[in-house]
Amino acid sequence: MRLLILGLGTAGSKIADAIIRPSRHSDRCSDLHAIAVDNDPEVLENLVHIGEEAKFYFPKDDIESPELLTTRFTIDEVKAKLKGFDIGTHDAILVCAGLGGGLVSLVPHLVSIIRETMFEPVFALVTIPAEDEGESRLIRAMKNLQMIKPLVDGIIIFDNQLWLDKVRGELTETTL
Repeated sequence: MRLLILGLGTAGSKIADAIIRPSRHSDRCSDLHAIAVDNDPEVLENLVHIGEEAKFYFPKDDIESPELLTTRFTIDEVKAKLKGFDIGTHDAILVCAGLGGGLVSLVPHLVSIIRETMFEPVFALVTIPAEDEGESRLIRAMKNLQMIKPLVDGIIIFDNQLWLDKVRGELTETTL
């Protein structure tokens, strides 16, 4: 599968980095490309498998109206990066983000850019916050999910709590 992965925020960027990692070691997955956008430069710096030219820093500003920030922020750079791929280079675009996070509000703006410049289907891989992230974040996450659903061709939802419970259980078993 030829896939373009767009990671938004800390969760989305880390997911994109993890997905592209195996492609570096396989001839079958050589057409994976990833772009990461985050407002934490340390997160971007720690991404191992996404090239520096595909990491974009988003300053911690008010992003309720991201279309107003295009001259101050790297949306123009991300748009140029997206347009830099030849039409038909990918089979699909996968947008990765953590629901309830700050940068998930960029999804509508970036999906509209993708739809303008590419014809491939757009899917979302999103994470639901863990219980310890609080009820307000979970409520925001559900609102984010409702916002994203009509914009993409399909959604994969990953429950962070299930993963944490599984990992904690495995850690407990190994320490006994």
